[in-house]
Amino acid sequence: MIEGEINDPFREFFVDTDPSVPDDKLWTQKYSLNFIMIPSFLSNELALKIMQTGKAVNFIRRCCGEQDWILDVSLQLPFDAQSLSGSTSDTFSKLNNWVNHAYEVTNSSLIKIMFSKFKFLGHCNSIRKYLLMGQGDFMQYLMDLLAEELGEPATKIYRHTLMGYLETAIRSSNAQYHDNEFLHRLDIKLLEASPGDRGWEIFQLDYRTNDLPVLSTIFSDEVMIVFQKINNFLWKLKRVEHGLSTSWGLGIANSNQFSKIPGMKNRFHRFYLAH
Repeated sequence: MIEGEINDPFREFFVDTDPSVPDDKLWTQKYSLNFIMIPSFLSNELALKIMQTGKAVNFIRRCCGEQDWILDVSLQLPFDAQSLSGSTSDTFSKLNNWVNHAYEVTNSSLIKIMFSKFKFLGHCNSIRKYLLMGQGDFMQYLMDLLAEELGEPATKIYRHTLMGYLETAIRSSNAQYHDNEFLHRLDIKLLEASPGDRGWEIFQLDYRTNDLPVLSTIFSDEVMIVFQKINNFLWKLKRVEHGLSTSWGLGIANSNQFSKIPGMKNRFHRFYLAH
């Protein structure tokens, strides 16, 4: 719990560890409870808190880059060593209180680091703004810029060209005022093309999180795939909206231009009703 490390070559402890798991999977895959080895005087709930506390300590040091962070039991211990003398029930009660205290202190520190050092809330807002299309003016600029380019065959679509349009959309919208720490994670992926595909079918807006174990732990590949699926669906809706808006504008322009020709006014009226 205090060091965040396990040295148990004979698997006598009730927490199993897999040293082959990389840091970005540390939180979800590296540690697990071995229920058979949990002592009878510990409940499963308390054993779980012991594991989660040690895991949080290791996560803070390895993934958050806080190698000097320690769970200072000498200061945070809610009782002194002499107070352990007494009945067995009192001793276990105090142990339970200390584990709960250490659990709360460690998790509170981890949350504080996540929100202050790694700006977790900012990343959540960025995913909402860009992948979930909450930044409406940016998405409109991007769609306007990409509409013609994405109409080309997929074999003629190049990522560096699309990235130029992305940067232009950022500079032309309120996205330009967002923190560069979040904007530089905005990216474009080109999916594998099938015969006959156009740019619309292979374009995908992306938000990179895999360069930091802290972010990739929460925004894992599985989580980002879900966000990308939602983004693809919203992008298709945005494309339909953009197409309808464009055709409506052309219709208005043509209506004004040909309104004096006999019979054209009624035809354009039908067109508007169909819209």
